[in-house]
Amino acid sequence: MQILSIHLKNIKSHRDSEIHFSPGINVLSGPNGIGKSTIFEAIGYAMFGVDARDFVSNVDRFLTIGAKRGEIAVVFTADDGETYRVSRTVGTPANWRLAKETGGGFEIEDHANIEETEARIKELLGLAAGRSLAEQFKLVIGPFQNEFLGPFVLKQQSKRKEAFDEILGIDSWRKTFDGTKELGTIIKAKIGTLEAEIAGKEERVAVLPERQKELAGLNEEQASKIAELESTTAALALVNGHLQKMEEQKNGLEALRSELAQVLQSITSGNEHITNQKALVEQAISAARAAEEARPGKERFETAEKQLAELREREKAKLALEKEIAELGNRQASALQAADHEEKEAVAQEKALKEGIAVLDKQEEVLKQASSALLEKEKMQQEAIDRQREVEAGFRELSLHQVPSISPYLKVTLEKLNEIDNLVHQKNALLLAEKDWKEKAATLDHLRKEREAAQAEKAKLEGTRVGIIEGEQKLAEGLCPFFQEQCGNLGGKASLEVFGTKKRQLDALIEGHARTIATMDKKIAEAEAAGKEMEKFRLLRNEIANLEKERLERDKERIEHVKLLDVTSVIATFEHWMDSHGVEQCRKEGERLIAAEFTGPPNEQLAALKHWEQGCHDLVEMVGLILGKMQTALDEPMTAIKAEKARMDAASEEMERRRLEFSETEKRITGRRQAAATHRETATAADKEKQGQLAAFAQYAHVEASITENENVKKLTQPDHERFLQAEPLALDLPKRQETLAKYVKRLEDLEKDKTAKQAKLGELEGAYSAEAHAETMKNKEALQTGEAALRESLNNLSQNLKRITAEIAELERIQGEIKSKQSEVQALKKKEELVKFLRNKVFKNVSAQLSERFREEISLRADSIYRTIAEADEELYWGDNYQIVLRDMSDGAIRERSDDQLSGGQVMSAVVALRLALLQTIGARVAFFDEPTSNLDASRRSNLAQAFRAIDHGKEEVTEHWYDQLFLISHDVSFTEITDQVIDLSEDKGN
Repeated sequence: MQILSIHLKNIKSHRDSEIHFSPGINVLSGPNGIGKSTIFEAIGYAMFGVDARDFVSNVDRFLTIGAKRGEIAVVFTADDGETYRVSRTVGTPANWRLAKETGGGFEIEDHANIEETEARIKELLGLAAGRSLAEQFKLVIGPFQNEFLGPFVLKQQSKRKEAFDEILGIDSWRKTFDGTKELGTIIKAKIGTLEAEIAGKEERVAVLPERQKELAGLNEEQASKIAELESTTAALALVNGHLQKMEEQKNGLEALRSELAQVLQSITSGNEHITNQKALVEQAISAARAAEEARPGKERFETAEKQLAELREREKAKLALEKEIAELGNRQASALQAADHEEKEAVAQEKALKEGIAVLDKQEEVLKQASSALLEKEKMQQEAIDRQREVEAGFRELSLHQVPSISPYLKVTLEKLNEIDNLVHQKNALLLAEKDWKEKAATLDHLRKEREAAQAEKAKLEGTRVGIIEGEQKLAEGLCPFFQEQCGNLGGKASLEVFGTKKRQLDALIEGHARTIATMDKKIAEAEAAGKEMEKFRLLRNEIANLEKERLERDKERIEHVKLLDVTSVIATFEHWMDSHGVEQCRKEGERLIAAEFTGPPNEQLAALKHWEQGCHDLVEMVGLILGKMQTALDEPMTAIKAEKARMDAASEEMERRRLEFSETEKRITGRRQAAATHRETATAADKEKQGQLAAFAQYAHVEASITENENVKKLTQPDHERFLQAEPLALDLPKRQETLAKYVKRLEDLEKDKTAKQAKLGELEGAYSAEAHAETMKNKEALQTGEAALRESLNNLSQNLKRITAEIAELERIQGEIKSKQSEVQALKKKEELVKFLRNKVFKNVSAQLSERFREEISLRADSIYRTIAEADEELYWGDNYQIVLRDMSDGAIRERSDDQLSGGQVMSAVVALRLALLQTIGARVAFFDEPTSNLDASRRSNLAQAFRAIDHGKEEVTEHWYDQLFLISHDVSFTEITDQVIDLSEDKGN
């Protein structure tokens, strides 16, 4: 793959920059602060998805000052031969898009989310799918300038190992090993929890037989109660049957009485309805007579109303025609007036056109003369600006600008020398205590002999005490040791007191010797510690010797760096520049360059270097300001010239525009005359149409008289019309009212018959019903209901107990099932525990180390060839255990290995560059970025590094195969400009 170009808009110092790249090696050059590293950061942000906060503390600082939004677009070709453009915005909202070139343009691919976009870009770049693009860029492909050495120089081996395991992608095995330790603990804890749960559940299940027996007794009691309830329910049903018949008799009697009272009420209401209905019938007959009398007047009213509607329509037609005739008259007058106006305007415009053309011819002649004079002035000013740019270019090429890139190496060396001097001073101070420790260590043999004597004396006294105790015990038995019979002299036991006194004396002596031995032990420990301290002093002397040896090497480096800094040359080249270009304004500032003396202690040399650096920096800043002012003094007249030129161009364009306007005016004059003729034709046509409409208007002459006549008829007949409308509804309702009256009379006759029948039936029912028998039956029913309710309550309680016992038995049986399930789970977990132990001890524990060893061997082989080319030394580069940089060579006939603090800054930097190149080849990256890879390298190594890059680019076997498509470097070293495929000077491209 190949990156073709990048376009940055509002990104840090790049307002609007577009940079094109070539295959092979691309070197970015330019002064500090021009935005070289920003190019790499922008590629990492847009193409690899690196978070902007990895470059800057705040995303806003990734934008140009004052900008709210930025954009980066990278165009590249993939291995499939297709061209793509990946773009990403900075600001809200942030968009990341991939587009494919199609038909001369780019068509955006449709991706669901940024994860899908990243996967697609990763596929096109041919990078591993297991790690994010951002991590691959930050760790290997394009490490930041301040992190280039990064994990290679970590002091803690564990942290360095973790970092490189992550870079190589093998940290997952170590993390799995660590993670499965917690898994084993979790499984073991789970087994313990399950076993505790099983024990608790077994205690609960122990009552299951007792609950099953209780359930059987409750079932028997429930069967007995159910039988008793069935008997009571049967008796209650028989009583309910008798009671239902009595209730029916009572209800029938009460219903019949209610019906009879209703019939009597209906008869009374019926008589009232008949009287009211007769009055309504008479009212309808009167209304029918009134309607017949008003009918003739009503019909004349409706006829007049119909004719008026027709006459109103004719009146509307007459008014419309009258309006149309008036409009035609207006149209004719307007057309004639417009024709006159167009004629007058055409004459006026024709006169103004002739005058304007004459004025414009004079103005064009004046502008032509002024433009010639301005072009000559612009040429002279541009020549002055070009001379000023030559002065600035000469200043940028001065070795003065190389001081910031060279002085850090001298500063590091001086700091290391100062550190070595401080360490030597500290360690020499520690050696002052050697004499005291030596004297204390010399007393060790004497102290040990004294302790042995005290120990022997203490043992002797302890033996004597044991003998006394045995004698005391025998005498206490009362036997004579000679005759083996009871001793008559010990009747009073007074002689035994002598043993107690003797024991106390011996205990005091033994205790004294014990204290003496303890004191000896403490002194012996101190003497032994002093002996160990003497070994430390020996090691301390060796360390001082090594430091002094290293100081000699560092001092040689210091001398080389001082030569590279070349203070005298810096001053001389600056003065030569001032003399050759005649820049007298900068001579006073040049007095800041006082020759620095790098002699004396390192800390004094550091102070001198700092003063020299500050003077160089201040000089560059002040000269830059002076040159800027000089450039501004030249730019301002040129700006004024360009402004005047722009004004003249605008005036010329304005004259051209006026020429076009004059042409348009001629067209408008012709148009106005044509419009005048059209308006006159319109006036003639309107007059002709108006005469025809006046002839049609005569037929509407008698419309108003007919309307007045019909309105009078309508006014005379309106009372009859209203009287008819009021009477007609009542007259039409007469048949319905007569029919209702007949229904009311018939209904009253039926009610009288129903009253007689109900009175007869009421007498029969009152004779058949007995209220006393009804009350007695009710008492029997209540007694049976009480008994039934008591039995149901008892059964309900039994049912609740049965449910409770059944549920408890079911729960206990479920717990039995859980016990079996958990026992099975315990067995399965024990098997898993064994499996986890096996995997951790047999698999995960060793894979990470084996993979690390394999990667280090492969990378070491590639890196060693590159290192030998860079260093031009007969040293072997080896990537050792825990990823330690090791250099091997022959010294005095034996293999010597050096690492960490034993290596110089140049050796470390050369080794890191070689290892990073080998790492890139191992992960399969076809593109790489190196930001100032020559840091801490002397001139020879920088030149060798450049040749190594070129050798890789051409695929020389003695270095390595050509594994990359493009290599991007930021460097101020001329060695790289000689071997590169393209040098990109950002100071020239800035702002394009």
